[in-house]
Amino acid sequence: MKIHFSFALLLIVQLSCTQPNNTVKQVQEKENSEFFPVGNYIKGQLIDIQNKGITPIKFIKKNEALDSSWIKTSQMESEFSEYTEPSIDSITVAPFFTVKKFFDQTLNLITLSYDPTGPIPDSIPWRHWDIYIDPETNTIKRIYLVKSLKNNSIRQLTWITGKYCKAITIEEDLQGKSTISNEVIIKWGY
Repeated sequence: MKIHFSFALLLIVQLSCTQPNNTVKQVQEKENSEFFPVGNYIKGQLIDIQNKGITPIKFIKKNEALDSSWIKTSQMESEFSEYTEPSIDSITVAPFFTVKKFFDQTLNLITLSYDPTGPIPDSIPWRHWDIYIDPETNTIKRIYLVKSLKNNSIRQLTWITGKYCKAITIEEDLQGKSTISNEVIIKWGY
C-alpha cells in the first residue's frame, strides 16, 4: 500500500511540474473560493464544552486590575459571540477576502491566512484571520481573528482548541499611539 501511495505521489508531483502556468492559477483561484466556517467550528467547540460539563472561568484584565468569574451554561453563547458573529462563511465573506495556504515550519502547522482583496463593507468587521492546522492529525489547533471596532479600536481574538480563548482590545489615539485597553481570557481546559 505504501509503495502505491509513494508512486501516486511521485506521479502527481511529476505531472504538476509539467503543467502550464494557468493550471497553477486555476488551483489558486479554487483555493480562494473555499472558506473554513470559523463560527460553526467555534459553536461546535462550545457544544463540546457543554457536553463535557465544563464550567469555563473568565479573567478580565483592565487597567492592570484582574477580575475573574465563572461562566454559566446559559451565558456561554453570549460570552463567546464575538468569536462567531457576524458569521465567517463563504456566502458572507468570499467576495471580499482571499485565502492563502502554506506550511509554517516554525510552528509545524498548516496555515490558512485570510486577507481582504479590497474595500470591505461596514457590515463586515473582520479584517484578517488565520487558521492553524496540525498536518499529522488534520485538526485545528488555533484560530486568530482581527475584528474592527468603533473609535479606531481593533479586537484580536485567539482561540486555542480545547484550552482557552483570549480577546485583546487595542485602541489607537489621535496621535496614532496604540494601547491595550482590556484583555479577556476564558479557560476551560489545561
